[in-house]
Amino acid sequence: MSASARKQRGAALLALAAILAAGTLAVLVPHMLESPSASTRTRATSAALAHARDALIGWSAARDDEPGHNYRPGELPCPDRSAPGEAGYGYAEGSCSPGEIGRLPWKTLGLPELLDGDGEPLWYAIDGAFRWRWGPLVQTNPTQAPINSDTRATLQVYAADAVATHTPAGGEAAAVLFAAGGPLAGQARGNAAERTDARNYLDRIGPPAVAGALDNSHEGGPFFAGPVRDAAGNLVANDRAVIVTARDLMNAVAPRVEGVVVRVLKAYGVFSGRFPNPARFDAATCTDVAVDPSSSMPITVCGRDPAVCRGRLPEDLWTPYMPPRWFRYNLWSQTMYYAVGEVAVEHPAGCIAKLQVAGAPPADALILLPGSPLGAVMRNSPSQSTDLTQYLEDAQNQDGWSGFPAPDTYVPPGAGSNDRLRTL
Repeated sequence: MSASARKQRGAALLALAAILAAGTLAVLVPHMLESPSASTRTRATSAALAHARDALIGWSAARDDEPGHNYRPGELPCPDRSAPGEAGYGYAEGSCSPGEIGRLPWKTLGLPELLDGDGEPLWYAIDGAFRWRWGPLVQTNPTQAPINSDTRATLQVYAADAVATHTPAGGEAAAVLFAAGGPLAGQARGNAAERTDARNYLDRIGPPAVAGALDNSHEGGPFFAGPVRDAAGNLVANDRAVIVTARDLMNAVAPRVEGVVVRVLKAYGVFSGRFPNPARFDAATCTDVAVDPSSSMPITVCGRDPAVCRGRLPEDLWTPYMPPRWFRYNLWSQTMYYAVGEVAVEHPAGCIAKLQVAGAPPADALILLPGSPLGAVMRNSPSQSTDLTQYLEDAQNQDGWSGFPAPDTYVPPGAGSNDRLRTL
């Protein structure tokens, strides 16, 4: 082959390579330009949802007493029913129904306005048991109800296939946060009425795109976390969602509850020189979950029993070691296990001298704070459970109510437990 022919062949190959490269770029460049934009929107949406979730949990855990009102650590603000531009926009409503849907009350939470990657404000659904039920301290017909580690959530959220669940038994949602994304076919967001209608933001899915029918705009759900595409790859729902579970809320509240109990017991110990006897776990006064509407306090008082050294935390030792009103109002004492050794108990009851905890020095007293119920466990239907296995996950910690005298040996909560153990 002559030098000229080789040059011509080389030029042809270069031209072919240029053509192929141009074709490849023609295919790739739109995606290269599109992907970062889509990726940026997704990251912005995820960040907004995560920020909102953290803010809800923090706001809930910080709820405290206020003159004239029973605020409840663990409660969540009602959604905002106002549209952007309206006077009340960003603020929680004073009341809401179970499962109600509205926008995130970002001003109530002390946040800047949070927008998803498409520039839309976040939406929010709330479980009935955890909703903010504002009301005066003394009520003829109370609107509030106690919230504690026994309280179960009920909202259901499914995956994009409408079959797999994000909220298995014991993991139901107390709140669901939605990023609505841009409008899809049939959604109008022009006037004020349209901007307050959840159906113009939150999507519905069903056959043939997916097996089940779910609606994010329906009060109480069941909901789904998208996006969802049909078999042809067409986008049929662009809602994204994250959940807040009862366990999330109670894990945030638990350190405050533990702090109150430790402070009260230590103060009692300093005053009397010993720790108080527990209350009987099965006493009628310790299993009543009702609240007196005339005083917004428990109808009965779970009192010390000088004959026992294992049971529930007693309530008749508050004065002058008064815990916050929220602690008493929300019946926290009935939810926890309390034990005292013979050498430290106020009235000896024939128990072991000190409590044995695996891997730790012997203790004078201890408390076990159960986390939220796991699986299908119900602890107060209609009164407080007397079965300790309904509260504590570790088998070695479950025999304190089942017989007398039971071995006072305990283990730190294991990997499958959401309990808290504190020794004194």
